[in-house]
Amino acid sequence: MYTEKQLMEHLKDRWWRLNNLYWIKPKQGRNSELVLFKPNWAQKELYDKLWYRNTILKARQLGVTTFWSIFFLDDCIFNANREAGIIADTRENAEEIFRTKVKGVWDNLALDMPFLKKKIKESNELESDQGKRLVWRNGSAFRVGTSMRSGTLTELLVTEYGKICAKEPDKAREVRTGSIETLPKDALLVIESTAMGNDGDFYQKCMDAKLADSIGKELSSLDYSFFFFPWWKEQAYRIDMEEIVTTDMEKYFEKIEDSGIKLDEPQKSWYIKKNRELGDDMKREYPSTPEEAFEQSIEGAYFTREIAISYQEQRIGKVSLMENYPVYTGWDLGINDTTCIVFFQMLRGDIRIFDFYENSDEGLLHYIKHIKNKNYLVDKNFAPWDIEKRDFSLGKSRKEFAREMGFYFDTVRRVSDIMDKIEVSRLLFSRVHIDEKRCSGLIKALHSFRKEWDDKRGCYKNRPLHDWASNPFDAFATAMKAIDEGMINNNRKQQYAHENFNLFTGEVYNDDGMVN
Repeated sequence: MYTEKQLMEHLKDRWWRLNNLYWIKPKQGRNSELVLFKPNWAQKELYDKLWYRNTILKARQLGVTTFWSIFFLDDCIFNANREAGIIADTRENAEEIFRTKVKGVWDNLALDMPFLKKKIKESNELESDQGKRLVWRNGSAFRVGTSMRSGTLTELLVTEYGKICAKEPDKAREVRTGSIETLPKDALLVIESTAMGNDGDFYQKCMDAKLADSIGKELSSLDYSFFFFPWWKEQAYRIDMEEIVTTDMEKYFEKIEDSGIKLDEPQKSWYIKKNRELGDDMKREYPSTPEEAFEQSIEGAYFTREIAISYQEQRIGKVSLMENYPVYTGWDLGINDTTCIVFFQMLRGDIRIFDFYENSDEGLLHYIKHIKNKNYLVDKNFAPWDIEKRDFSLGKSRKEFAREMGFYFDTVRRVSDIMDKIEVSRLLFSRVHIDEKRCSGLIKALHSFRKEWDDKRGCYKNRPLHDWASNPFDAFATAMKAIDEGMINNNRKQQYAHENFNLFTGEVYNDDGMVN
């Protein structure tokens, strides 16, 4: 037991306060009794390696949000004029964080030390408790919400930022420009999340911070320190019951151990059981490595299963151009955005996508020249219906303009519902082979192509989100629709395998210069 003098002395030590003053609801079990907060291994690492700006990629249930809630609360109680904030991904989560991790912790401060609780609350009374904001007599305040545009914060936590970036790009932009950019350069900023696909601001911040960490870069106050907390470091993630190791799991554990991660049998058993529950979401929720976390599918993605099976069946890898076989192209023609071209061939029913091109702010002639320079034996170029629309800058349709340039398009029938394009693409995906290197942009786009999130209803809409992934998908879908509608003769071998083949017209000349 401490004397009153010792307790008052200990109050000067933040680490002692974090280990002795704050009571929380237990993470597991049905017991409703509060427990004294004691930092775990991940929370200790955050405390020991604290930087001005921090980005945290993590497995679930490691208490990261709890730690920062208590850290901010402690800072507000024992320091004057602090302004702390937490941005949550949803209103419900904001209310829950405030109720259980901020207000509830304050109400139960120093639960087992009445003398200390009285001293602290008398010296710094709570003056306001309105909405999701606490204000103390010393001028400090702590609020939780889904946005932090007003006020000058001294410390900010953004929770589940990966989900915000994936589901609500407009909200992510508001957080980035309206909250983060208004912080003073010496403010404490923490961004934490599980992974949600390999694009968006959270992904980019993690990759930049991870790179800086790997090369030992000296960080400024505006650079991010990178934290990664994998599942296998958590001692709770293990069970003694033996589980059957399938071939897939055996290969996975071998791959993980080849990277230097050693797992014992209880850890493997826990992972196998958890993997049965979560399936495709396992690597996102409980990653072993940072790379694995971002490789995993995102919520609402249309081609999650199809891409995963393609990797398993080794249909994503090396796909070479087949000489003497016709080449086809599928297009999405951008006017104010990106134009994409998918290059593919057909062989015994297989759809072999061996090349992909994407560019923006270029006219149609640029793309025609790009294909000409490839020297592929192009048989047909498939374009969506809008190629026949009149372009006022040309005074004619782009299909007519291309024809005048000696380049010919076949128009794919217009569909009234975009879901028809998606379903056709999904049905044909089992026949698709994609070159992983030359078509990396297409693979990434198909991996990220997803449903639009409805923030008001808290669910996904039955339509895709229009973002950077839409244009590559549309080019892919144009190719799939052309195949589905029988616009390609799969059995016709290329007849034009010599130097007299005209790329644009498809005509073959004999030695006298006459068309055969």
